[in-house]
Amino acid sequence: MDPQASPTGSNEDAFDELRQTGETLADKLRARILSLGAAAVPPLLTLLEDDDAAAEDSPGQGWPPIHAVDLLTALSAEEAIAPMLAALRRGELEDILSNRIAVRLPRFGHVALEPVLTEVADVRDAGHASTLCEILASLGVRDERVWQALSRCFDEEPTLSAGFLARYGDKRALPLLEREILAFDEESMSSLARFDLRHLVDAYEELAGGLPEELADHVDHLLEQRSVPDVLMDLPLPAVSTKVGRNDPCPCGSGKKYKRCCLV
Repeated sequence: MDPQASPTGSNEDAFDELRQTGETLADKLRARILSLGAAAVPPLLTLLEDDDAAAEDSPGQGWPPIHAVDLLTALSAEEAIAPMLAALRRGELEDILSNRIAVRLPRFGHVALEPVLTEVADVRDAGHASTLCEILASLGVRDERVWQALSRCFDEEPTLSAGFLARYGDKRALPLLEREILAFDEESMSSLARFDLRHLVDAYEELAGGLPEELADHVDHLLEQRSVPDVLMDLPLPAVSTKVGRNDPCPCGSGKKYKRCCLV
């Protein structure tokens, strides 16, 4: 019998072992599952959708579904896109499974476009919409509907969505970013506002290569008004949760965002 025909026998043992696996997935087990090819997809989807396996008090401490996301992505299993979006819908924005899905889904590229667009059109929660917009911006697909979705996200959450516009790379975003930057004035320059301003400026500079002189003068003037030392401007905001968000500094101390470091 072809060992890749179905996950039975020793192959079933591999998935039993996966269900017991904690944070670190052994290279040997990963290779063994990936070697099954398409036969590995159904049991991995079952694991992804298993709420009990996602519980922190489960044998794998919630990590098996996260490993399933990684393995399904490595297998380019297009049938995993809808279950990943469903898991994202059920989860919390800060949990590791949601973060992992947000990082992995863009690797499906164009085939994920329609499912994600459908999802973002129906969503009402601003945080969930922002996560979907981040995925859309990272797909590497140019589509007018993506631009429209990103524009809506920016109108709702300009600071959070500024980087998505920069990543997508459409220069129509520049007037939107400029509008928000110019909305800041001396009276609004709280510490949090300065943090928000920096996000908008970074996005503008990433997209345009720099600020035009008049806009740069406006930003410089605002930052000169701040009452905290320059060094404090560059520090991350204090954590408000014990969970690590994908845009938070990585706890490993690398200085990178968590989603670009240990989360990947």
